[in-house]
Amino acid sequence: MTIEDGGSYRVPSDDGPTGGAAAVSVPSPQAHPRSFTFEVRRLGVANLVVGGASVALMIGILLPWFEFGSDATGYFSFNSVAVRSWMYLAFFAALAIVCLLALRAVFPRLRLPLERVVVLLACGANLLLTVVCFAKKAVGLNWDVGAYLSLAAAVAATGAAAVAATGAAAVAATRATVAAVTRRHRQLSTAPEALWGGQPPHG
Repeated sequence: MTIEDGGSYRVPSDDGPTGGAAAVSVPSPQAHPRSFTFEVRRLGVANLVVGGASVALMIGILLPWFEFGSDATGYFSFNSVAVRSWMYLAFFAALAIVCLLALRAVFPRLRLPLERVVVLLACGANLLLTVVCFAKKAVGLNWDVGAYLSLAAAVAATGAAAVAATGAAAVAATRATVAAVTRRHRQLSTAPEALWGGQPPHG
């Protein structure tokens, strides 16, 4: 059998008095481009809640937070960043969380060091900023829809992030335990005398 250029090879043939060779074409393999799919099921329920609550927090920060006025003069409202510019920190932290989870949905093998701890700390910081902004209401102002939405979203994101972090820790501990038991089982299977500290039992 002779391999030829162009994706073909020749094999001996019984046709003819002297025998020949028949050419057989082989399709050349083509490199298929790697496709990336966005699958939210890769994240899990807790991370989905974190992502959805973070989006709701970003929306709430930009919605009207405080209002003032009366029926005679009319009502006026403004969002949180109009009076508390540090709420931009909560907005961009929530945006970073959403981007990280979106990357996880596309690249399931993407793992950052202490990822769940960082997400939990970011959600906790957002909750702290939101609570402070909610509590520091000037006299004569009333809370508006943005304040209630942001507070509820920050609480939900922090709670879900805590569940995700503790759940991951429990899974890691379970895996470590299973791995240790498996190693011990293999040791006993290959060297039963290890069960008695290297000394066989006396009958």
